[in-house]
Amino acid sequence: MTFKNNYRFQPMKYFRGQKVKFNFNGEALQGTIEILDFGGAFKNAFYFYDVYVKEYDTLYKHIPKANSFISKRHQ
Repeated sequence: MTFKNNYRFQPMKYFRGQKVKFNFNGEALQGTIEILDFGGAFKNAFYFYDVYVKEYDTLYKHIPKANSFISKRHQ
């Protein structure tokens, strides 16, 4: 898909409801993707995800697509 200014976005790697591990302020957290921010933010050619962490009853907003995500697909 092509956007204004020729931003090209690859298909999203993760999906809603997927369990993932990620780093937040140096702490490894595990949660479930609740919201997919398609297109991320202006002038950023990547996506953001909102991840709910049950342990802290918190929705972590705007977690960037990152190599630190570890999919836990079949759980």
